[in-house]
Formats: sequence, C-alpha cells, structure tokens
Amino acid sequence: MSNLRFTSNSIDFNKVKLVSKKSSIDEYMTEIIYFRQCILGESIVNNMCVDCKKGYYSYNSSQIGDCNKCFTNGICNGRTDIGIIPGYWRIHNLTTTTYECPEKRSCLGSMGGEPVKCATGYSGRLCNICVKEPINGTYYARSG
Repeated sequence: MSNLRFTSNSIDFNKVKLVSKKSSIDEYMTEIIYFRQCILGESIVNNMCVDCKKGYYSYNSSQIGDCNKCFTNGICNGRTDIGIIPGYWRIHNLTTTTYECPEKRSCLGSMGGEPVKCATGYSGRLCNICVKEPINGTYYARSG
C-alpha cells in the first residue's frame, strides 16, 4: 500500500487537539482513496484510463495501449457507443464478427451497444425468421 500525504496551512492543529485526544494530525485525519478500474470503452495509456475516440473501440477494460480501430461493418462513435451498419448482424453486442443478412433490408443495424434491430416482420439470427405481429396479429411470410 502506498501513502499519499496532503498538507494544509488552513488546519490549526492546536484547535484539533482541543476536540481530539489524538497525539498527531496523522492519527486524526486518515482517508482511504480507491481508484476504479478502467471500463469498457477505455484503454490504459500512461497508467490512466483514456476514453476511446470516434473510429475506435475497446471491449477489454484492461487493454494497455491505444484502443482498437473500428471493425469491418462497425460504427464506433467513441467510448461504448458501438454498433453495426444496416444490412449486417452480429451474435451479441460485444463481438466484432459481423454477418451479411440474406435480406439486407431486414437488418436495421444497431447503436450504443444494443442488439441488432430487425425490420417489422423479421426476427432471429440474421433477422431471417418471419414473425406474427403481436399488436395487430398480422402474419408475415416470404414471397418468391
């Protein structure tokens, strides 16, 4: 454990002695400071957590060095604002592997680390499953 010492001319130790039975200011004023770990969207540069900038990302909170250049079909607006372009799908929001959707208009893309959104009538992997609309009961099917 390292010690960090702060000094101040604004503390009158004689007055502290009047209200405390402590023999020194060190015994009277002890603070414990905790530093957080880096989080997703940051990398460690010069022992500091640094936000990933636009065009870059980091899914590894203990990554040392620069953030990664944005992945193919990805949209990286910095920090954790990461998504993929319309027409592509990914299995979860922390992967950089993307797949082209068979029906490109069915995959609407995503932003902010959210899962890929499927167009109305589509669901599932690659937004390739026809669904029943829960609100009005409309059934969707492929044609052709």
